[in-house]
Amino acid sequence: MGHLPDNFPDLVEHWTLLSGELNLLAGKHDGATNLVFSLLLKFYGRHGRFPRGRSELRRDAVEFVAAQLRVPAGDLGFYEWGGATIKRHRAEIRRHFGFREITLADQQDLTRWLASDYAQRVRRAELVREELLSECRTRHLEPPTPGRIDRIVASALAQAGEAVAALVFGRVDPAVRLRLQGMLQPSDCETEPDSESDEDPSLLRWIKESVGDVSLSTMLDEISRLETIRSFALPADLFRDVATGVVREWVTQTLVESPSHLRRHTEPVRVSMLAALLLKRQQQVTDQLVRLLLSTVHRIGLKAEKKVFRQMAAQFTKVSGKESLLLKVADAATRNPDDTVRQVVYPVVGEENLRNLAEEFKAGRSVVQIRIQASYRESYTGHYRRGLVKLLDVLEFRCENSHQPVLDALALVRRYVEDSKFTYYPAGEEIVWHRGLSGDWEQLVYRTAKGGTKRIVRAIYELRTLEALCDQLNCKGIWVVGAEEFRSPTYSRTSSPTAASTTPPWPSPWTRPSSSPASGVSWSRSWPRCTPRCRIWTSCGSSRGAGTGRSG
Repeated sequence: MGHLPDNFPDLVEHWTLLSGELNLLAGKHDGATNLVFSLLLKFYGRHGRFPRGRSELRRDAVEFVAAQLRVPAGDLGFYEWGGATIKRHRAEIRRHFGFREITLADQQDLTRWLASDYAQRVRRAELVREELLSECRTRHLEPPTPGRIDRIVASALAQAGEAVAALVFGRVDPAVRLRLQGMLQPSDCETEPDSESDEDPSLLRWIKESVGDVSLSTMLDEISRLETIRSFALPADLFRDVATGVVREWVTQTLVESPSHLRRHTEPVRVSMLAALLLKRQQQVTDQLVRLLLSTVHRIGLKAEKKVFRQMAAQFTKVSGKESLLLKVADAATRNPDDTVRQVVYPVVGEENLRNLAEEFKAGRSVVQIRIQASYRESYTGHYRRGLVKLLDVLEFRCENSHQPVLDALALVRRYVEDSKFTYYPAGEEIVWHRGLSGDWEQLVYRTAKGGTKRIVRAIYELRTLEALCDQLNCKGIWVVGAEEFRSPTYSRTSSPTAASTTPPWPSPWTRPSSSPASGVSWSRSWPRCTPRCRIWTSCGSSRGAGTGRSG
């Protein structure tokens, strides 16, 4: 017995002539005709189309089929690949499988069918192509040529985009449409209204810009950007039944195309693309503002530490051999208890060493901590407060009931944010307590006023409330409305008939399925109570510096 080829199982499975197929050879007495007809039959049954020439027929498959027919494999060269014979054979094979040639009307109908549903949900050309081939098989149509398939897919995607854009366009207020398209108008220096300049108008270019370094000016600029985007008053559910792939495609296209290219699209597409960009940038800017809040509060504490440590280092010189000096002082004092310090101690250790030693012991944890807290307050009130309190006006925070005191404290801060001349909160004002006000910070938050009454220092209260807010933002105890990264931990998204899918719910129509695909996808995103990112001056469950990190 001879050696079998490595692909022998594949040849047996796909190129074995069955009894029903052998009956089709009745009346075909020529060896070359029988061979080529059998090869066309098996090739069509496997690939759903005819080979485009002899070169597409594998040599091992030709030899395998020729052995079954007991004809030489070389007879393949005697068959005429053009003319009435091969046309007749192809028609006979199509009837055997129940298929027919695709017509122009079929192609137009398939394009409309894809554009009306599937291409609106799936924007990847290769997946739309697979769906087209699957539908051809369902309709018993022989698929068109690869070039024609590409044109059908491109046309279906374009028509689907126009259909979805028309749906979104109808939801946008006419005044907002005009304002959106105004961002694409040429700049003042352009004389022709349809100029091909690639320079963005100032507003659109500014909205596209990425954030700069962490600073007060960056924070104010991002706040202004968010307020400008919100001024368009686009509804948050504008794309409620639009596939995420379509929205993502519009956003990407708007970011990379110049205004002159964007103006070439139809009006519904232009409006939809710009609206998608604005809503996406609104999410991104909201997230960036939260990151700036976290980074700024962290920077305030870090700069306060460095400043105090530099001051402390400049105030004293480290004294070496402190234990031996203290022993000499104790020994001299016990031997001469009735003499003065100048007479007994100074000669032993020296006046300067005693002074430096006293400075070092004074600079203990409590003294250092008090100075850090004071520097912390000074940095906040002197520079960062203007941006931080304005940021609170543009962000909407939500939380669970256990963290409501922090949000109530933020509401108190907002009520008096404009009254900067008052050091304390007015008498009789209900002060919300949270954990950020306890510990070492309590002596700075509460101050005894005239008459012995305790008053709340506004600057310290605001600072500690922001610390508590940052702590809970990192731990996902508090979230931000309209954000993506800092959204609600209970946020979930379940796939729907309109949701974009990245995997086709069926295998390739002309091959055997390798696995059974899932019919749908659902997922949810939830956040733990605390994450490793909780490091803004205090950490979850532990304290760094003064006070406790967690707030509730």
